[in-house]
Amino acid sequence: MEPHKKVLGDMVPPKTHYLRHHAANAQIGIMEGNTFCTTLTPRLFAIDLAMKEHEVFFKEVQNLCEASDEALLKMPCYKNIGSLVPLRKAAMRALAACHYLPNCSDKIFTTFYQCLEKENEELQEAAFQCMKTFVAGAQIDMNAVSLCRGDRTQFLGQIESKPLK
Repeated sequence: MEPHKKVLGDMVPPKTHYLRHHAANAQIGIMEGNTFCTTLTPRLFAIDLAMKEHEVFFKEVQNLCEASDEALLKMPCYKNIGSLVPLRKAAMRALAACHYLPNCSDKIFTTFYQCLEKENEELQEAAFQCMKTFVAGAQIDMNAVSLCRGDRTQFLGQIESKPLK
């Protein structure tokens, strides 16, 4: 891999273009490439959030997990896409591979927890698998878990208090 490390380092994550400037299938490839390179032992390279390009990539991947379908489908790169599911699954896997990033564990955990609430069962299963992968490699603050669970408990309480028609 050594002769290819420099080329990969320039492309994964992309340094010259934002992720959203690529076609959806290229975005999936970039995110899967990032996942592969950062999950090798030893890592081929690591995301460094002090680097602007890496920070932007991380935020774009996180946004792919969190944004609504309506918001994503307004973007030019997703207007003609049949399904956002493969893109979102690749984004979740890339995010799960970021368990080593300092000060990001709680936010990533919360993102996966939110993905568990999506209507699509395939996305729920992907979120569950990614959460397992992420938790295996990260230190999670139990306060973040409590906050996530508290939000869900509060939501369930709101549903129970609504009168049936």
